[in-house]
Amino acid sequence: MEAVAGRQGEDTLAERPGNVREDGGVLQRVACLACRLADVDEAVVLLRGGGQQSSLVAVAWHGRHGGPIPSWREGQPAVRRALAGGLPVAEAGRGRRLSAAAPLLVDGEVRGVLSLSSVSPTRPFSPDQLELLAELAELASTALVERDLRSQAERVLDAGVSMLARAVDIRDDYTGRHSVQVGELARRVGVRIGMAEADLGMLEYAARLHDLGKLSVPDSILQKPGPLDEDEWAVMRRHPQWGAEMIAQVPGLEELATLVVAHHERWDGSGYPNGLAGEGIPLASRVISACDAFEAMVTRRPYRAPLTVDEALAELVAAAGTQFDPDVVAAVRVEAVE
Repeated sequence: MEAVAGRQGEDTLAERPGNVREDGGVLQRVACLACRLADVDEAVVLLRGGGQQSSLVAVAWHGRHGGPIPSWREGQPAVRRALAGGLPVAEAGRGRRLSAAAPLLVDGEVRGVLSLSSVSPTRPFSPDQLELLAELAELASTALVERDLRSQAERVLDAGVSMLARAVDIRDDYTGRHSVQVGELARRVGVRIGMAEADLGMLEYAARLHDLGKLSVPDSILQKPGPLDEDEWAVMRRHPQWGAEMIAQVPGLEELATLVVAHHERWDGSGYPNGLAGEGIPLASRVISACDAFEAMVTRRPYRAPLTVDEALAELVAAAGTQFDPDVVAAVRVEAVE
């Protein structure tokens, strides 16, 4: 694509392929609606960004005739006037091209524009079309607000997970390293079995925090170099519930609690704390269970030497269908050796 050079001090359109992407969400639907309802050839949502406050990045586009995203035409006077004046405008471009643009306003700040253009218009943009354009731009602005709120919520979520993971690190350096390794492997396994992107994020968070409840386990049990007796096991088996209770108290992490509490359930129903079985166990918990076991086996423990990768995978395969989800074990076998 050709870059459109702007005059010094003016907004420029970032045209490199890495900067132009079609958004599958609300902004993309707005572009599609704008193109069809306003009866134009193309509609594009442009946002300030791309590392420079003065640049514009195309985040959604719809063209009546399909095909690749076109180069934006030189000058884009309507876009520049909408950015500068904060109002919908229409302009005639070179040849017979006609364009119109409306600003995307968030808290009084112009965050971008919704731009329309027609290659061979039969008539200029009417006041009704500009009013429709303004309403569609308002819809796009609302989508930006919601996106900002989601981003803020994700930052809170990241902070909460990091804070709790740090608490585990401080208590037990082994557990901290283990949790990171389980989180990384769990995400790869989740990708392998086709989990959605949003679910992958929750999976990795839950995997990082699966041992949080061990903060409540006495050192005499947690660091014991030999086998645990029955009473000690009764205490240890409470750590999923304790971890879930701590996680549930952090705003935004409530969903993670349901995944952490189930990470010691077994495929055959003989696990704890609730005796869930098969697909009654959350998928993320099934992934964490297998990844947790694998990483534990290949890591040195106070009471034993580590197994080799092949030895640990053989143990997982032997327990597939009883302790672990067979499909998850198959994915771990692939990811553990790559």
